[in-house]
Amino acid sequence: MAKLDHLKQLFADYAAKNPAYRNRIQFPRFYAERVASLTQARELGWFVAHAVVLSGDRQQELLTLTDENLIHNLSHILEES
Repeated sequence: MAKLDHLKQLFADYAAKNPAYRNRIQFPRFYAERVASLTQARELGWFVAHAVVLSGDRQQELLTLTDENLIHNLSHILEES
């Protein structure tokens, strides 16, 4: 659960400061609130992955990951941004 909470916080920070996110997502505040409410790792991971600009190769890589690795990789991506 701590890893999910960490990813949620990283995403909230990303959503608050990233103009590309606000341009990409139609209702950015609602989307960020939705992400904050998620409790399932796979669902949380895919909501975050959808909102972050990723290369096609990176997207393909995420498809093969376990839930734990998906959360870890997305956290790392957001920490770098």
